[in-house]
Amino acid sequence: MPTIISGTLNISGETSSGLIVEGTLNVLAGGTAIGTTVEFIDAQEVIFSGGVASATAVNQSSSEIISSGGKAFATTVEGASAAELVMSGGMASGTVVTFLGAETVFAGGTAIGTILLGGGQDVIGTAIATTISGAPGLQDIGEDGIASGTVVAGGGGVDVGGTAIGTTVNGGGEEVADAGGTTFGTTVNFNGEEFVQHGGTAVGTTVNFNGLQTVKGGSGSGVFSSPGGTAVNTTVNSGGEQDVNGLTFATMVNNGGQQLVSSGGTASGTFVNSGAEQDVRFSGTAVGTIVTKDGFELIFPGGVVSSTIIGGGTEELEAGAIARGVITFAGTGGTLAIDAPTSGGMPTNTISGFTPGNTIDLAAVGFDINGSITLQAGNVLQITENSQTYTLHFDPAQSFAGWKFELSAQGAAGTSIRLDGQLDDFNRDRVSDILFRNDSSGDTWVETISNGGFKSWNQIGGSSTSFAEVGVGDFYGTGTADALFRNNTTGDTWIETISNAGLAGWTEIGGSDTHFTVAGVADFYGNATDDILFRNTSSGDTWFEAISNGAFNGWHQIGSSDTHYAIVGVGDFYGNGTDDILFRNDSSGDTWIEQMSSGSFDGWHQIGASDTRFSVVGVGDFFDNGTDDILFRNNSTGDTWIEQISNGAFKSWQQVGGSDTHYAVVAVGDYFANGTQDILFRNNSTGDTWVEALSNGRSNGWHQIGGSDTGFTVKT
Repeated sequence: MPTIISGTLNISGETSSGLIVEGTLNVLAGGTAIGTTVEFIDAQEVIFSGGVASATAVNQSSSEIISSGGKAFATTVEGASAAELVMSGGMASGTVVTFLGAETVFAGGTAIGTILLGGGQDVIGTAIATTISGAPGLQDIGEDGIASGTVVAGGGGVDVGGTAIGTTVNGGGEEVADAGGTTFGTTVNFNGEEFVQHGGTAVGTTVNFNGLQTVKGGSGSGVFSSPGGTAVNTTVNSGGEQDVNGLTFATMVNNGGQQLVSSGGTASGTFVNSGAEQDVRFSGTAVGTIVTKDGFELIFPGGVVSSTIIGGGTEELEAGAIARGVITFAGTGGTLAIDAPTSGGMPTNTISGFTPGNTIDLAAVGFDINGSITLQAGNVLQITENSQTYTLHFDPAQSFAGWKFELSAQGAAGTSIRLDGQLDDFNRDRVSDILFRNDSSGDTWVETISNGGFKSWNQIGGSSTSFAEVGVGDFYGTGTADALFRNNTTGDTWIETISNAGLAGWTEIGGSDTHFTVAGVADFYGNATDDILFRNTSSGDTWFEAISNGAFNGWHQIGSSDTHYAIVGVGDFYGNGTDDILFRNDSSGDTWIEQMSSGSFDGWHQIGASDTRFSVVGVGDFFDNGTDDILFRNNSTGDTWIEQISNGAFKSWQQVGGSDTHYAVVAVGDYFANGTQDILFRNNSTGDTWVEALSNGRSNGWHQIGGSDTGFTVKT
């Protein structure tokens, strides 16, 4: 029969087991109490320095007191007013606190591995690895308290008025950072929540799938105002969400995550990564957001953004959105979408860093094939569509020399603005370069050009001689030209990606029907990325292989064409940002344009006849007006003419002049970065190379580039 202690019993230097305490049990130095039950009103077990209690059961209205130097293990605290008190210097390990029970850890006390099964823990000292399972379990961390490694779930909670480190909030659990409280490194999992209240701070929280961090706003005004909550360096992963009514700094929103900035909230320095989204609602503010590749920032009416950096992602301004500061493009692939532009309602912000590969979409401005786009003084861009004029303000310090602003259709009802990269520009310096290949060895070089003269030789490297170099184009939409190779026996096709005039990698596009040959490289969608044109010269059937980010993006049949006609070029003959296909009957001289729109056939247009003694040797914009023209040469006499084109139709003939018949036209490019295409001539017997500079469709001087190895041929 167990011993019942109704008065006071002191244990020192011995071990007791199974005592029932209705009075007071003092466990002194050297004493050990095992399996004690404390069960009467005001009954208590007191563990002094050097004393140890194990597996004590503290029942209703009774208590266990752990003094400095005392230790308690595996205590169970159960029932109303049952309590474990961990005093300064005391230590409790493995305590279980059930419904209506409580553990209080005073300053200097330590509790390790406490389990709250509906009970409470007040932390003024230190709590380590507490587990809270089930409502209404609560860990309340006081002003000077520190809790680390807490795990909360199932309706339990943590109130942080002090410091919480490394809390894990699982389904049904919550952590609240109260005024003056700070959380570090919290992880919020499925159906868990972290609330950062007025004056509270959360640092380094990670919000996972279906988790939520809410950063509350301030309240009151003037002397009665209170600050909002603050979250710093939060990471929001797939399916997670951060709601901002207070202040956040440097939130990282990853694929599938979302940050919502609502009224009164300010998010500063948010990173919106691929597949992630930041929504800025009415009276919410986002400052310095960085939208990386395939990230998305949406600004609602009345929402405010300032100094956004578009690093390959999209910033969308709905009607009534407010944009302040500089809008900066960093890198390529970025989009600024303006949903409801009006002649007087375009953003007046400075737009900086806009380069080939970036896009500005005017979603509600219908594309007009007769529209215009002009860069005016101070880098003010004027867009005219459907007799309405819109303006954008680009960084006046940025140079756009060698690049051209273009308009193209955006969806069914919008207009896109983009910069065209330079033709055959392998180092993105806005000047056309020359690609050479030795077809016997596969060795490939780029001769870079500057101001119409030789700049440098750059070896790209070898390539399989089973493959022919069949075209050059910008297959990544970055403003840098790449090389296209095809094995005409198997149909296998690869892109040699170029960066800074050097090899950046090989990318296999896939197979293609060997009855078809590559007939050109052109941008058939007006999206600044080149596609590959194939034609069966026996049947006239024509297809193109769409390319996106250097990879296959679908086959598209354009239709049939008369086999008496050959494809002699591709170019933008309507000045609308989309390339078309040029056909000529070399026997009759008859010439037609097959117009393209959004990757589809859009009609045949006859240009007219041309002298059959002349061959088409190039297509380019020789008048710097945004429309490509046709270059003809009589290779027997060297006589050269331009057929100027306007809106897909013949405009005029312009004689360029004579040229040495020992030289062949091997390319057309802008070798002076002045917006006008020039003509590249080469003597293939000697390797001597010259540029005939053009100005307004006329010869403007000859410039010798220099010699080149005759074992190599020009592939641009």
